[in-house]
Formats: sequence, C-alpha cells, structure tokens
Amino acid sequence: MRSVFWQSLRSYRTSLGVVSAALFGISVVLVLTFEAFGGIEGFEELLKLLPEGMRAMLKAQGGFASDATGYIGMQYRHPFYLLSTSGFVIAMAAGAVAREIERSTALMLLAVPLARWRYLAAKIASMVVAVVVLLVAVWAGTGAGVAVTGLGGVDMLSLLLVLVNLLALALAIGGIATLLSSLSSDGGHVVSVAAGTAAAMFFGDFLATIWSPAELVGYVSLYHYYDPLGVTQSGLPVRDLAVLLGVAAAGFGAALVAFQRRDLAA
Repeated sequence: MRSVFWQSLRSYRTSLGVVSAALFGISVVLVLTFEAFGGIEGFEELLKLLPEGMRAMLKAQGGFASDATGYIGMQYRHPFYLLSTSGFVIAMAAGAVAREIERSTALMLLAVPLARWRYLAAKIASMVVAVVVLLVAVWAGTGAGVAVTGLGGVDMLSLLLVLVNLLALALAIGGIATLLSSLSSDGGHVVSVAAGTAAAMFFGDFLATIWSPAELVGYVSLYHYYDPLGVTQSGLPVRDLAVLLGVAAAGFGAALVAFQRRDLAA
C-alpha cells in the first residue's frame, strides 16, 4: 500500500512542483497588489466600479472587508486558485483508476497480493497529501509576501482557515471525480465529466448569487460552501465544512466499493 502511495506521488512530482511554485508566486504577487491599489481605500473604490457579476464571483457583493486579511482572503476565491486545485484533484482521480485501466497497468499493479480497496485508498491518500502541499504553498506565498512588504494587520490564522475550507472543497470535487474514475476505463471521459460537473456547479453558484429565482440552485453547488471573505470575517462555518467533507467521504467511500466490485476488463 505504501509503495502505491509513494509511486503515485512520484508520478505527479513534476506537475505538483510546478503548480505549487505557481501558487506560491501568485500568492506573493497578491499581497504586493494590496499596496499597489492604495490599500483598503483604493481597493474599495475599485470594487465600486466592478459590475455586480464580478463582485458576485468573489462573493463580495455585500461589501468589502476593512482590512488586509479580508482583501487577501477574498482573492483566494480567484479562479486561478479554484482551477489549480480542482484541476489537480481531477487529474489525480482520473489517473487513480481509469487511466491505469486504460493503459493496462492496473492489472499489473493488482497482480501483487494487494486488496483493491487498499490500492485505491493509497491513491486517495496521495491525492490528499498533494492538495495539502498545494495549499501550504499558497499560505507560504502569502506569508512571504507579507514579510517582503512589511504589511501589518494580516491574520495568517484566518487565512489558514480559508485554506482549510478550500481543502475541503478540493476533496469534495476529488471524491466525485474518484467515483467517476472507479466506474470508468477512459481517463479522458472522467476528466471531461468531472470538469464539466465542477464548471456547472461554479456557474450554478454564480447564477444563484446574482439572480434571486435561482437562489435554491446555489445550495446544490459545492462552491456555495466556500466563502473566503466570510471566513475571514466570521470564522469557518461548521455547516460548510461538514457538507464538503461529507460529499468527499461519500464520494471516496462509494469509489472504494465500486472499484472493489467492478470488472477490470469492462
């Protein structure tokens, strides 16, 4: 089981390093832009000029936090962060089962006396570790930016809670993608369906925010339960964390059962 875990991480070490470096860099730049906008006052003026849809995407339509922590936290909902984490877990999920079967390497890996559920559990564990590495890079980049600029009043603990929320979101998406992978023998199909599902949920959350008749649609979207600005202002909502981790556990659990029972030749 440990050999599968380490082999999975090694196979993604290059992409993990590149994406981590990119997230670190953009997190540093994000802090630098705070002073470039003229601090809170300057950014509040810019925010007023943004269309309602753009504020809704950042979940800032109700206003803007009055400190640097709120500014940085709100930026954690930038599509770059969401695409990087979601895309990475979807790629790893597709590679966990579907691509292994597609390449006929799964039969060789499972030829050793290793239960299927242990094999997939190792793949899931490597995914969790990889996402944690990505988010540590984000937090470290923010810390480096704060140190370089000497920006005061930044609550790094609040930002860490935001990243815990993002971790739960990424794992929820990963759980769904892993379930799809455990049922498929086509990695490309898994990526397209999982990515399409994530995109549809993001659009649903956006639509629910800007159009009141679609408000109930937002509750179906996983992105509804990720509100960085709200976390910096009021802490991490237990409900949001419970929903995301519940979806993740259900997805991974169902994937373990489905993979245990399926015919690998199908």
